[in-house]
Amino acid sequence: SELAEPRAKPPRDTSKLVPSGIDLVLYVEADQDAVLRRNLGRRTDPETDTAFHLDTNRPPYDVVCKERLLVPTNPSNPSFHLSFQVAAHDVAADELKQFFGQFGTLHLVNSNNLTAEGLFAAVNSIVHHQIDKRVQDETTAAAADAEAAEAAAAVADEPLVLPPAVAKLSEPLAVVLARMWGTAETHFRNGACKVFRALREERALVSIHLMDVRVQFDDFLRRPDDKQPKLSAFLQAFNSLPEDMRFDDNTKAELHLRSEELRHDLWLETEEREAAARARLVAIRGDGWLEQRLASLERNFSFLIQLEMDRFNTSLNMLLDYNSALTGDAPEGMLEELAVEGGGDDAAGDKKSGKKGGKDDKKTKKGAAGPADGTPGRSALPVDVLSCVLGGGGDVKEKGGKKADKKKDKKDKKGKGDGRETPGSDAGGGDDNITAVAAEATTALAQWLPEAFLPPAAEDGAEAGPSGLHEAIWVQAALATSRIGRLTAKGGAARMLLRSDVGVVYDELDQWIGTRIGEELSVCERVIDLSQQAVEDQVALTSDWVIDDGVTLTINPSRVLLEPPLTPPTPVVVPLDAHTLNNVQLEGLHTSLQSASAAEMGYAATADEAALSVGSLSGLLMRAAAADTELPKEWCAQADTQFARVCELLDPDDTGFVLVSKAMSFFANSGAGSDWAW
Repeated sequence: SELAEPRAKPPRDTSKLVPSGIDLVLYVEADQDAVLRRNLGRRTDPETDTAFHLDTNRPPYDVVCKERLLVPTNPSNPSFHLSFQVAAHDVAADELKQFFGQFGTLHLVNSNNLTAEGLFAAVNSIVHHQIDKRVQDETTAAAADAEAAEAAAAVADEPLVLPPAVAKLSEPLAVVLARMWGTAETHFRNGACKVFRALREERALVSIHLMDVRVQFDDFLRRPDDKQPKLSAFLQAFNSLPEDMRFDDNTKAELHLRSEELRHDLWLETEEREAAARARLVAIRGDGWLEQRLASLERNFSFLIQLEMDRFNTSLNMLLDYNSALTGDAPEGMLEELAVEGGGDDAAGDKKSGKKGGKDDKKTKKGAAGPADGTPGRSALPVDVLSCVLGGGGDVKEKGGKKADKKKDKKDKKGKGDGRETPGSDAGGGDDNITAVAAEATTALAQWLPEAFLPPAAEDGAEAGPSGLHEAIWVQAALATSRIGRLTAKGGAARMLLRSDVGVVYDELDQWIGTRIGEELSVCERVIDLSQQAVEDQVALTSDWVIDDGVTLTINPSRVLLEPPLTPPTPVVVPLDAHTLNNVQLEGLHTSLQSASAAEMGYAATADEAALSVGSLSGLLMRAAAADTELPKEWCAQADTQFARVCELLDPDDTGFVLVSKAMSFFANSGAGSDWAW
């Protein structure tokens, strides 16, 4: 128990055996290799259902069954658990042997070099030896019982002589005192059980609350954010630029600027999340829960101190009554000096007198004034230390201080409190009420210690010294003071432990904030680094980027954001001829003729109507031969007479005009095998 003072246990005498209800414990030892071989070497023939072992019972060589042998399986204990089971056994083996060794019933059997039959023989020998020993012990015990019975019968025959009884108490008074002590013990035991149950419930409540705080705070830190939409918009804008512009320095500067803007947005949102987490942690620290639990803990320990005062008061009254029975003196003295709380007409008068009656009640709770010789007076009720410090001790009897919490809530609703206690406030746990209650109880007990409760002065000629009554009361007061001191120390330690546990959890939450924010900022920096690297590499971000759980950047190559550019067509090499125009050269010549025809006619005629004067045609052909290096070599090497000859062939009727279509047909068919060649 937390209330019991820890005592050092003396070392156990290993030479003495501890009695046990188990007669025999067998421990079969085997090396790890032997255990693995015995387990993994098993085989089973599925057709004949015959079991074999690769070490001790191998399958016969003359039977064709080796191909179909299977390893036996057990779904409830699969073979891959064997290594874990062996490791767990090896860890606890020495402690297990030491535990059973203290009873003297442990027998070790080494099975490394034993077969199954040899192991059975060794175990059988140990069991039979233990059976013989037990039969012998039972026979010896039966003989000893018989001798003891004979000796008891011999003593019973002798007459029993009792010492003369000296009556000290009357039977009615003895019954009253016995019932008084039984009632006091029952009250103390029931009250202590209630407090212990309340302390256990407080411990469970604290554990559950702290776990809920950790889980809820972790969920709060992992809540979704708006980083992914911002990243998606950045990727879309980054990929919207044409590929040719990525090589431009101004475009690179623009993309770097966009990356910095994205960094600013991501960092700003992360800092806002950090500020929200810090604010939530401050709210958790200042919600007043810790102060309520400390107040409940103080009330429970204060109630234990009150129980000690109740028990001391009962012990004091019993000692006084017992001494009165022996001496014949009334323990309370004159009846008008007896302080009885709430009795008779005086109590009724106190209710009417208001403030005066309240003062009298408080004095009554601390004990009567007593005789004129300075001896403490006798009080009918114990000192109520709870009401002196906490303003009412009935509430602490409730589990976990529920009544006090309800009163506090009512006070808040009436406007007497703000409903929110800050750490260190006096609204529950700010002051150490356990110490105050203990001080009040110690002050009440001090009047019964040897320094205050003095024995009466010795008469003339009599020997001075304390009586048995005084010594007994001194002992009871000293014991009660010591127990209250231990309760105070334990209550203070419990307060410190509760504050420490809660502080550890709050510090852990603060560390979670730093770790989480650091991870989120790391993801932001990774996004910026990859985007800036893509700017320098002059490439687009084709794969999809996803910020998973706020702390992980996932690049999905299977999801393409930008389609790759089309593959350029394979270039076709057009063969060049020194005399004949190819298709490309013909197309260029046709374009030149169409343009010259449109310029000369004043409009763009159709392909069949487009015509050109002979002079314009001759000049165009000569200019093309002088300027166009893509024409055949023979074309460029001709003289003026050759071009004039071409014009004559194209205009045999000497009309002065040549159709463009006719000229193109002529040049397309000129060359080897035609009527004309350069």
